[in-house]
Amino acid sequence: MKGMLVPALLGVLMVCRVQAVSERLELAPAGGRSEPQVATLCEAGEVYLAQHMGEQGRWVSSTDKKSCMTDKLEILEYCKKAYPKRDITNIVESSHYVRVSGWCKPGRTKCKLSRWVKPYRCLGTY
Repeated sequence: MKGMLVPALLGVLMVCRVQAVSERLELAPAGGRSEPQVATLCEAGEVYLAQHMGEQGRWVSSTDKKSCMTDKLEILEYCKKAYPKRDITNIVESSHYVRVSGWCKPGRTKCKLSRWVKPYRCLGTY
């Protein structure tokens, strides 16, 4: 029984480790370029700045004070502002949730909140 317990425990620890790493990182696709996408967080009574995927493959807070966006046209406009060098013409909500960290409240510098959200993909001819 003891001989089986150690390999089973190691397997559980490895799964936990892989899951923890995948929760912290949104890896850029092959080629080093991340897909243009934006994320918005809407929680009752709280205001958090929207985020977009930076060129380094990390989430970056909005500089224009955008927060909880649910209107599709507003999200499209935010995509266009976040990626001015790209011809963004449409948005599509992601089919899966990702864990986004570093949600900031306006005017705050400590941004530690993490939440699972469905980002929006910013699409176009680029």
